[in-house]
Amino acid sequence: MISDGVLDDERGLRLEPGAAAIPLSVEVWFDLICPWCLIGKRQLEQALAEFARLHPECPVAMTWRSQPLLQDIPPQGLPFREFYLRRLGSAEVVAARQAQVRAAASRVGLALDFSTIQVMPDTRAAHGLIADAQAQCDAGTVDALIEDLFAMHFARGMNLGNGELLDALAADHGVTRSHAAPAISTRVCGVPLFVADRIEALSGAQPPQRLLAMLLKAAQARAR
Repeated sequence: MISDGVLDDERGLRLEPGAAAIPLSVEVWFDLICPWCLIGKRQLEQALAEFARLHPECPVAMTWRSQPLLQDIPPQGLPFREFYLRRLGSAEVVAARQAQVRAAASRVGLALDFSTIQVMPDTRAAHGLIADAQAQCDAGTVDALIEDLFAMHFARGMNLGNGELLDALAADHGVTRSHAAPAISTRVCGVPLFVADRIEALSGAQPPQRLLAMLLKAAQARAR
């Protein structure tokens, strides 16, 4: 249960029967190499659980929009440590940033191990695999696949650009790979990005109470 409070009338919201029958659309733009996207996913899960508790009459339809933001990573990837040294400028800044991320992750029950990551991967094929799963599988399978991809990178240090690894993962989840290039939205320049019913949006790894507020505001728009 989220205890911070979000909207004064959150418990009084009741949707019209026709509005409640239509699932509330929640779209999330994310990248697999972004730790804030994984943290944001956990925070969203908390918000969705509280929304379902408050308003079980209103179903939610999730759409995960994977978005490879680093377009200049070569197919073989880049050395992970060197990538961040060039990006952030010094080993001290890299260590401080990683400590900040680990602390935020621990607050949502995640243990990220940057020491195991050797390669900053080219994730385009992994995003293509997600698109294949979305075309072929149910929402639960898509979510499980995304979870496995995040875990492979952040917990086990596996290269998400490795074709054999992706083939094995596809087989595990019953997905036939098309090897098609993933669609890239030119409208999205940062992730994570959360959008509810195409009318309410938040960017960044937001606290669960703010994400819940977004969901409630989108639902309230239907109730008016």
